[in-house]
Amino acid sequence: MNVHPAIARAVTRHREFFAGTRRFLVKIHVPVQTEPVPAPAYDGLDWDRDFDAYVQGGVANGVRQARTRLDLGLDDDTIPAYYPYFGIAIHHAFFGGEVVFSHGTSYAAPVIDRAAQWPELRPTVENPWLQRLGRGLAYCRDHGEGVLLASFRGGNGPLDMVNGVLGNNLFTEIYDDPEAVGRLLDVSTDAVRLTFDWQRAHCTVLDGGCICPMGGLWLPAGVGHVSLDAACLAGPSAFDTFERPWLARLADTLGGLVIHTHMLGRGVFAAMCRTRGFLVFAPVNDPNCPAVLDDLDAILADCGDVPLMLDLPTEGLADILPKFAGKRAVFTLYAPDIDAARRVLDEVDRYCGLER
Repeated sequence: MNVHPAIARAVTRHREFFAGTRRFLVKIHVPVQTEPVPAPAYDGLDWDRDFDAYVQGGVANGVRQARTRLDLGLDDDTIPAYYPYFGIAIHHAFFGGEVVFSHGTSYAAPVIDRAAQWPELRPTVENPWLQRLGRGLAYCRDHGEGVLLASFRGGNGPLDMVNGVLGNNLFTEIYDDPEAVGRLLDVSTDAVRLTFDWQRAHCTVLDGGCICPMGGLWLPAGVGHVSLDAACLAGPSAFDTFERPWLARLADTLGGLVIHTHMLGRGVFAAMCRTRGFLVFAPVNDPNCPAVLDDLDAILADCGDVPLMLDLPTEGLADILPKFAGKRAVFTLYAPDIDAARRVLDEVDRYCGLER
């Protein structure tokens, strides 16, 4: 596949990062202005009638924005990518639960009431949501013009998938029927793998790897990102019992994982990062919780050798970046224009040695 030279250079650096021979990746968001192609809006979309137009418009606009951004000539590690957005519910809707769309996201009803109903679950690629996802990814893959790559949508962690199909009954079932929860985790882990295999069959494959939307990372093999949100409501012991074994199994079969979680689960970070197969750890801020940067020293200690992915402010980098001495990390920053973006890139390079 022929891609824009800046994407090819970025992919080389991503490959080096995951091979352990490069310490840092840095991406800078710079606003660009393009003439938009009309496309149906997400809110109120008729998914049967308008889905193809929704994807086609999204890809056309993505191509215009990506080409304009790449032509700025900023030598950072941005890889423009696209996937059709369905909201959060799409993950466990693969099991067939009813989906409601509202206010920029979606919600899916539980599929079962008790963990003991696990034999009733039938994950299949014939699910209409998985079919739409595959069709949308394939359209971008075939019409991205070498500047916009079709990325994975991502997926749930095993416990999040269970939380989706079982609802909040999960949090009593782990006490009332832990054995059945374990069987449900088996089924859910297989389903997560199924969704990743399906996505890989339809998204862009470049130099043997695919693009993970969490961070816009080129990742080797079939690696994707998973969300560990349900685990934020558990303690380290519950994580060790009801998440870690299945998460490690998933990482083994996929070749590794990028982890999305929340500062609400701050007390579980050390337990999370002891799980084998974590390629990048990406916690995000929550209301009424300490921010990542406020607890950065302790989080870096909890991560150990797992690279941390985080957003950085453009001010105060001299105080933040020295903390990453001897570490590996993925940084995302925001700049108002290309000149400011170049200055930020130079400042990060002074402290972190980006080896451009």
